[in-house]
Amino acid sequence: MSSGASAVSALPPAGWLFDPYTSQTRWWDGVRWTEHVLPPYEDTEYAATLGIDVGHDQPPDERNGPAHASLVVIAIELLGAIAVLGVVGASGLPWWQFLDLINSLEITSLVLTACAFALAIIGVVTAVRRPTRKREAVLALVLSTLLIAGVLAQTVVSLSASAA
Repeated sequence: MSSGASAVSALPPAGWLFDPYTSQTRWWDGVRWTEHVLPPYEDTEYAATLGIDVGHDQPPDERNGPAHASLVVIAIELLGAIAVLGVVGASGLPWWQFLDLINSLEITSLVLTACAFALAIIGVVTAVRRPTRKREAVLALVLSTLLIAGVLAQTVVSLSASAA
C-alpha cells in the first residue's frame, strides 16, 4: 500500500500543465487529465518558458519585405526600359542616335539590377530562416539573375561596338 501512496505523491500537483500527448495545455486534477483545455498561446515568449513550441503549427507568413522590394525594383527597371524603347521607337530616328542615352542608362540599370539581386538574396535567406513563402523570393532571385545577365551582355556589346 505504501508503494501506491508514493506513486500518487510523485504526481504533479493540480493545475494547468502542458500535455505532451495532445500538445495542448490541459487541466491536471492531480491524478489525471481532464477535458478542460486552454486555447493556443498567442504570447510565444510565455509559451517558450513553458516549453511549448508554437511556431510550427502556423501556416507560412505571406510577408517577405526584401523579396517584395526586389520585385518592385525589377518592375521599375523593366518599365523604365520599356519607356526608353518607346521613346526611341516613337521618335522615328535611327536607334544609334540614342546610343549616348542608352550608354548612360546602362550604369543606372546595373545599379538597379545589383540592388534587386541583393534584395532577392536577403529575401531568400529570410524565407529560409522564417516560416515565409519562398515563391516570391525565388522569383525575385531568378528575375534579377536574368537581368544581370542581360545588363552584362548589353555592356559587353556596347563596349565592343565603341572599341570598333
